[in-house]
Amino acid sequence: MSDSTLHRLLSTTNETRRTQIAKVRQRVRRHVWTLLHLRPGGFPYLTVAGRHLKGWTVLDMDATVITAAFRKQGAAGTFKGTFGFHPLAAWLAYTDECLAMELREGNARANTVADHLRVLDAALAQIPRSCQAKILVRVDGAGATHGLLKRLQALNTTRRGARSATPSAGRSRPRTNAPSPACPKPPGKQGLRS
Repeated sequence: MSDSTLHRLLSTTNETRRTQIAKVRQRVRRHVWTLLHLRPGGFPYLTVAGRHLKGWTVLDMDATVITAAFRKQGAAGTFKGTFGFHPLAAWLAYTDECLAMELREGNARANTVADHLRVLDAALAQIPRSCQAKILVRVDGAGATHGLLKRLQALNTTRRGARSATPSAGRSRPRTNAPSPACPKPPGKQGLRS
């Protein structure tokens, strides 16, 4: 499928259809993560600063500049002196899956709190529930805003059994006595439900 065909399809898709697509993406992700967990090498967890982060879901948020050769819808001058777009995305660090992306104009600011919060919420909605007990969110300096920090702190206090949802400088919340569910769970009676 060409880029222009995909763009036309997405531009005619309403919010209800996009929500349905997001739910299907989450179910498929849950299934694939279960298969990864069951393979001989296990799930591909990260090692950061010499520490193996088994059971941790590591989310990287960052914006990038995409140049455009000519004026397209939403293209504008960027802070780098080029012309194009400045999307903000959230990626899973160990599988390189894009969980969420905010398509933004080229002149979108790097540290817009509202954009970071929308992308964070959309990304967290894509992570299966069994993998939400231990989440590490890594952002660069543009994401280090009071609004994002407050949201991450609020997530720490509202997620049952949560240990961390902090930016990369991140100190994790003290351990709780709540059990940490395995991520992902092998298939059983529940099937692919999350």
